[in-house]
Amino acid sequence: MDEVAAAVGAGGAGDWTATGVSIDSRSLRPGDLFVAVKGPHFDGHDFIAEVLAKGAAAASSTTCRPDSRPTRRSSGSPTPWPR
Repeated sequence: MDEVAAAVGAGGAGDWTATGVSIDSRSLRPGDLFVAVKGPHFDGHDFIAEVLAKGAAAASSTTCRPDSRPTRRSSGSPTPWPR
């Protein structure tokens, strides 16, 4: 977790460990860190609740969403959100 927080410039977000990384909710495996990416057709932020329910270890986002639980945030940087 410390490595992810340092990489994105965020504060600590609790104690968690990821076993992989995914930007696609369809291919996410339990234990993966989900990185929400906004693309031309889909916004990964819309899938944060879904991936946490599927067993994601955490989600990283550039926005604060009311349907998720942010912990600490660094301005302009993704925020790791543990489940």
